[in-house]
This record gives sequence, structure tokens and C-alpha cells, in this order.
Amino acid sequence: HGCAKVQKLITVPLNPMDSFLLARGLRTLDVRMQRHGENALKIAQMLETHPSVAKTIYPGLDSHPDRAMATAFFGSGRDADSEDDEF
Repeated sequence: HGCAKVQKLITVPLNPMDSFLLARGLRTLDVRMQRHGENALKIAQMLETHPSVAKTIYPGLDSHPDRAMATAFFGSGRDADSEDDEF
């Protein structure tokens, strides 16, 4: 359980409210990180086509030279409509 690991790391028992908040945060962490990745990809795509932006460097873009490596390492935000993420 995630709360028990945190309690071991900080060596102080958490009060009930802190335990609840920690557990809730751990449960939603995956979804929040996926949304961060999706939003970052959408922003990079928008910036890539914006006339006032000279160059956009983001590993999730098809135009990035290391796209294949980024796809291998990072799943979150890779494709906003993909459902094959391992988490």
C-alpha cells in the first residue's frame, strides 16, 4: 500500500486526514500524469503550426528526430486517443 511506504520513508505516522489525502493523490496520479502528457502534446502541436513560432522541439511530435525513442520511453501523451498504455 502506498501510504505505508510513505510512512516508512518519513518515519512518522500520518494523521488520518494526511493519510486520506495521500491515498487519494496516489489513486489519481496516473490519470493526472496522462492528462499532463496529452495537454503537452496538444500545446506542442498547436505551437508547431503557429506562424509566430519559428521552431518547436518536443519529443512527442512526429517531426522530432527522436520520436521513436520518445515513444519507447514515454507512453503518457504520446497519442491522445490511444488506449494501449500499460498503466
